[in-house]
Amino acid sequence: MGDWAELGPTCSCGRPGMTLRRVLGRERGMFVSANGSKFWPTAGQRKLAEKWNVLQWQIIQHSLEDIEYKLVVDYDPTEEQLAEIRAWCNEQLGFKDAVRLTLLKDYIPTPAGKYEESICLIKS
Repeated sequence: MGDWAELGPTCSCGRPGMTLRRVLGRERGMFVSANGSKFWPTAGQRKLAEKWNVLQWQIIQHSLEDIEYKLVVDYDPTEEQLAEIRAWCNEQLGFKDAVRLTLLKDYIPTPAGKYEESICLIKS
């Protein structure tokens, strides 16, 4: 599932099965940079909510040149605002011109009931 954990000893209660010693993190949702390294796409999304009244967001990396920001807004942003958001998101993620915006009026659907802020579709 993309989670990293260290297996622990068998349970002292006698039940069969594995235990976890500790959770190390997860790979799911990490983005890939042009040099192949992976990073968390923390692009200051909270600022999207504060400055541009974004109600919900999701970032999807389709390729190294295509990052989609799905933004839920309850107004119609001007072209100037959209350009400002795109430029800011590109800068925060460290890309030159990879971000495109998809505006939605309703909340982002969650397959299987799990909402993920970041999704990487690049298979490594």
